[in-house]
Amino acid sequence: MKGGKLMMAAGAVMLGVMIGILYMNYTAAEHMNEDEARAIITERYQGDIRNVSLAGDDEHFVVSVDDDEYLYEITINRAEGTVVDIESAENPEYEPDDAVGEEQESEEGSSGAEPGTSEDNAGLIPVKEAREIAMEEVGGLFLHSTLNTDTNPSEYLIANLVDDDDEAAIVSINAVNGTINKVIFLEIEFDEIGDLETFMRQVAQSNAQNQNYYIEYDDWDDDWDDD
Repeated sequence: MKGGKLMMAAGAVMLGVMIGILYMNYTAAEHMNEDEARAIITERYQGDIRNVSLAGDDEHFVVSVDDDEYLYEITINRAEGTVVDIESAENPEYEPDDAVGEEQESEEGSSGAEPGTSEDNAGLIPVKEAREIAMEEVGGLFLHSTLNTDTNPSEYLIANLVDDDDEAAIVSINAVNGTINKVIFLEIEFDEIGDLETFMRQVAQSNAQNQNYYIEYDDWDDDWDDD
């Protein structure tokens, strides 16, 4: 009898060990690895990845990103593959290059103008200043900026990711005096947007007649599919 009980106990222990191993293997298979976390950041955000570390709970990756002017810490849920938190801070090592800023501003201005036309951008605020204004207004993670010269006065459109994985804000800024025209909040599906700049311009145009300062925009998917 004792031998039988010992065998049953040993069998139960072995079964428990096997179940534990299977569970650990299943969990590991379901969780993304570091390369997959890097791919998400590279695909969705600008800037250089400084470091990828595993959080203490082993359930999240914390990715440090250097976007020159700002430093970000982006937390990714390994099981779901989603961004759950973004923290930003000014980069103390950042040294602005006025020449580069002016060149970028000129390029963005020419890309926003109609073919065959030109516009003197000397009276416009630098794109760097527009980005800072947008960051102070909505925070989050910078995605993209463009100068729209189809409006009068011209406007900067600054897109920031402001909450977790899919909530963005497009900030329209008067390119002459730096005042904010409006802030458009929307859910953004990165997998369905091929050209972020074109998308930003379309959303801004769709809300051109809206006089509200804060706008919740939820019709972009239908409009985007129609193009």
